[in-house]
Amino acid sequence: AILTEARHMRLTLESLARMSRPQGDQVAAISVTELLSDLEQLHRSEFVQRSIDFRVQIAPALPRILGNAQQVRQAVLYCLQYAMDAVEKLDTAHEKSVRLEAVAEKGHVQILVAHSGAKFTVPARAFDPFVPEPSGEESTSLGLSMCASILRENNGKASAVNFEPRGAGILLELQAA
Repeated sequence: AILTEARHMRLTLESLARMSRPQGDQVAAISVTELLSDLEQLHRSEFVQRSIDFRVQIAPALPRILGNAQQVRQAVLYCLQYAMDAVEKLDTAHEKSVRLEAVAEKGHVQILVAHSGAKFTVPARAFDPFVPEPSGEESTSLGLSMCASILRENNGKASAVNFEPRGAGILLELQAA
């Protein structure tokens, strides 16, 4: 019964995500370099205000990707917001940092949003709408769930990774145009 309800909830959330996004944008060749540079400029002050070290590294000559520019921008923004929230929970003894990286890899563009916060309890379930956090409290990671839906709609995929000794990241992979 719980699994059935969870699947029903996921379908409902994906439906809401599709309805909340404007349908006017068409699929086009998107410059990842421009998209990420714009996000950096728009949100750098928020990182500074929260005392988070924000580093951006974009490989030169990245190919364009095919997709809906507004949706891809929103997916990256969900990941950045998740990363900011994850590092804000750290105590003052740990460095608060977020990295945004992009590279081309075998016909794909990979965008990594990594943070120095807590690891994913179960990386395979990071994109489920409601996932328990390491602290035991339940997180409403709707942003990551919507991110995964957006990537699927744009012929991409999202995955979660943990780093040693601490930290985690969200890897977005999209097809090059």
